[in-house]
Amino acid sequence: MHRTLLFLLLLITLPTMVLAQGLHSVDLAAALERVPFTQWLNAYQQSAMTVTDFNVASVEDFIEITEFHHAFVNDGEIIHSFRTSRGDRIHCIDIATQASFVAQSRGEASPHIAPVAAALTSRNRSVPTAERFGLDGTPDTDGKLRACPAGSFPKLIPPVNNFYRFRTLDDIFQKVPAASNKEYTHEYTHAYQYANYTGEIADFNVWAPFVESSNEFSLAQLWVANGDGSNLQTVETGWQVYQGLYGNDTANLFIFYTPDGYQSGCYNLTCGAFVQTDNSVVIGGPFDQVSTINGEQVNVTIGFIRDESGDHDWWLVLDDTWVGYYPNDLFDNEGIAEYGAFVDFGGELIDRHPNGDHTATSMGSGLFPDAGYGYAAYIKKAQYINLDGEYRDADEMATQATVPECWDIGPLNNDADVDWGVNFFFGGSCGECNGCLIDNQCYLNGQPNPDNACQICDLAQSEFTWTQIPDGESCNDGLFCNGSDTCDEGDCSLHTGNPCDEDLRCDEQLNQCVDPDDSDDLIDPDQAQQSRDDEDDEGSGCGC
Repeated sequence: MHRTLLFLLLLITLPTMVLAQGLHSVDLAAALERVPFTQWLNAYQQSAMTVTDFNVASVEDFIEITEFHHAFVNDGEIIHSFRTSRGDRIHCIDIATQASFVAQSRGEASPHIAPVAAALTSRNRSVPTAERFGLDGTPDTDGKLRACPAGSFPKLIPPVNNFYRFRTLDDIFQKVPAASNKEYTHEYTHAYQYANYTGEIADFNVWAPFVESSNEFSLAQLWVANGDGSNLQTVETGWQVYQGLYGNDTANLFIFYTPDGYQSGCYNLTCGAFVQTDNSVVIGGPFDQVSTINGEQVNVTIGFIRDESGDHDWWLVLDDTWVGYYPNDLFDNEGIAEYGAFVDFGGELIDRHPNGDHTATSMGSGLFPDAGYGYAAYIKKAQYINLDGEYRDADEMATQATVPECWDIGPLNNDADVDWGVNFFFGGSCGECNGCLIDNQCYLNGQPNPDNACQICDLAQSEFTWTQIPDGESCNDGLFCNGSDTCDEGDCSLHTGNPCDEDLRCDEQLNQCVDPDDSDDLIDPDQAQQSRDDEDDEGSGCGC
């Protein structure tokens, strides 16, 4: 039996752990009693050879990460499960059985009730919240409906291989994980002001910027913050591209908190701090749609609001949905237990800075603020809630960019249009593109579209979109045996046919005409292309 399969079968027999604050600690001795060290070592070595971007520091760290993943997957009572159209695995968890609530419930029978704030209904809502994450009620390939029933919440279940991209278990929880002794820079473009407040909210323009390596990220977010040094406390939310954590290269909804100046804390639902009560939002899940250059602009309202009438928890808001809360007990009066004191919106990224040079990791859309609407990313309708419970425009914010020649922020605007309010554009990239920047990828002038040979990068026509080759012009579909190719109605679809003489046969693998007595039967061009597509599919996964 394959070693990895044997190892996973062993894990099925492990007793379910209880998630709680401090899950970072795993009982290594108990794990070694259940599974002999030699089997752990074999699984570690096998994973090191087969998992893309495997980065676990030692077999002991491998055991801790694997045990943690098993506990995370088995947290709470699963009342339904399905896969999204992207293939992500979702467990619908009874909200009263999630470990974050059980550990912090103080004997309560059910999680806290969302506060009432009529102002939420005035925010724009372009699509139903559940559909932002692919929870549209359609059946998956097994016939299971893509929706979680009332009283449950959708929990994203990542493959264990996602966690194997980190050196240690603690790295999974850190805002910025260790970099294997490599230098990195933590860069920002943000707008901020000092004010005491009980809520922060804005409309975020959602993009999927290019991120060069799996241990870098790029995001747009808001910070609710108060305190200094080790007394700094935050709750944070926005969208993030972080292949190392999510296993994809698109924008994912994220939350993060720290009670002690980033000495501890965690992303999303990983450490049993956040209590989710809503059944439509997938925390840590990918947004179903993102913005495109000179195309549709996707916006989402995101915020954190403190419940002033009940338990004073910090509630996550998405569109007009109360998603769940960080219990107030996680914080103290030197931090954000009573209020935030630092209003902050902006972009952030990690640049691993190899050999002292910036990577090509982008912020926002990858374009600078002066590119404007449809091209550059923005945050609009930036507001906070003062201590009297009134929504205020954050119109006294200062702006800062740590490396403006790479990633910059535009001026703060206070637009009379209520749909924009206080807003700013931000973003950029240190990786210079001397060609066309299309879907956050750089193509050289004259380079064809890899998905359509009748489209090219033509800087004389557009820097951001493909240019159509006129019908009748030659193209190349990558096949030999269907002859010369010509563009027709925008596709490389006209072919002169078999280029070989009647006494020869066309060999697609060799790209030449051969004696039929020296080789196998003729390879059909369509079959050859399908074979190539299948090979691409097999080789494109992350090994999860």
